[in-house]
Amino acid sequence: MSLKEELISKKPREKDGSRSSGRFDYQKDWALCKLLELHQHNDDYLLAFDFHDDIIVIDSEKNPNLIEFYQIKTKTSGNWTTTSLIQSKKSKTEKTLSIMGKIYDNKISFPKNTKSLNFISNATFSMALNKDEEKSIDKKEICLSDLSQKEIKKIVDKIKSEHTLTEEPDLHNITFFKVSDLSLTDHENHTIGKLSKFLENLYSDKNFRVGVIYRTLFDEIKRKNNYAFDIDKYDDLVEHKSIGQNQFTNMLNIILPKINLESTWNNIEQRLNTEKLSILEIKKISRSWLKYQVERMNLGSDTLQNIRIEITKIISKSESTTYSKLMQESLDIFYSTYDGDYSLYDEYYLKAIILMEFCEL
Repeated sequence: MSLKEELISKKPREKDGSRSSGRFDYQKDWALCKLLELHQHNDDYLLAFDFHDDIIVIDSEKNPNLIEFYQIKTKTSGNWTTTSLIQSKKSKTEKTLSIMGKIYDNKISFPKNTKSLNFISNATFSMALNKDEEKSIDKKEICLSDLSQKEIKKIVDKIKSEHTLTEEPDLHNITFFKVSDLSLTDHENHTIGKLSKFLENLYSDKNFRVGVIYRTLFDEIKRKNNYAFDIDKYDDLVEHKSIGQNQFTNMLNIILPKINLESTWNNIEQRLNTEKLSILEIKKISRSWLKYQVERMNLGSDTLQNIRIEITKIISKSESTTYSKLMQESLDIFYSTYDGDYSLYDEYYLKAIILMEFCEL
């Protein structure tokens, strides 16, 4: 069975994250930072939200082979200890797993495809290491194999007990405890800072409304994280619960303007005045231009994104010689051929879409 098939046939352990994800903004910000990190490396990837674990990173969207599992938990005070990681909540009605038991459950489900098991937190770790001169509390990343034999034995024994294993679990070199650099109390601003640096590295010659872009990406992650319907096919996982390299590139192409929208509108306005468009119509298109500038970043609006795609197809074939003709001729074609819903948008808003998308061709 391929990994694509296994991801779907082996149902995730629980869906609590989808139902109560309003409490986990830290997790979504961490996911966005991870997405930026993956994208900068320019390798294929697929990052899935709340599916088998809080976050999973698959090495390829089309030909998946290896998975990295990430469980993310915050702590308002104190450090993580081995004891806290192997404690399980008492329940009279169901068997509960400790944090380490849940983490290793992924290795049991995907024995041949697990690249790493990761526990992420804002808090540090207080655990005995195999080198006495080193302190775990000073480390940002600890591999399970770096722990003392006594600490390792505690974890291994607990996992064997919880999963009724007869052999030693294979996790020593693939299990990591990592301290996130995202602040618990200011993670949004820290994420915005990382996003700003990411955009600057990619597009050093442009200025962006980073706060608006952050909110757009965060909302898209939230939408995918909260998708609670059954995932019956691998394509469903890709579409509804994940963001891959190609999709993230397309998202950036939509929300990041290729042109300076303010100066572009000033040039358009001058042309429209020359073309004798009425002052009132220019004013209405101008308002719609500003409105669409923000709303086109709403990746969750299928209605608007479908309209944008259709209009882009129409204007790419246009041979109009003036902006006035471009707007009217494109609008006529749109009205006569588009069978989707556009009732929320008046002609001036559609004309603004036509002009902006034309200037970005």
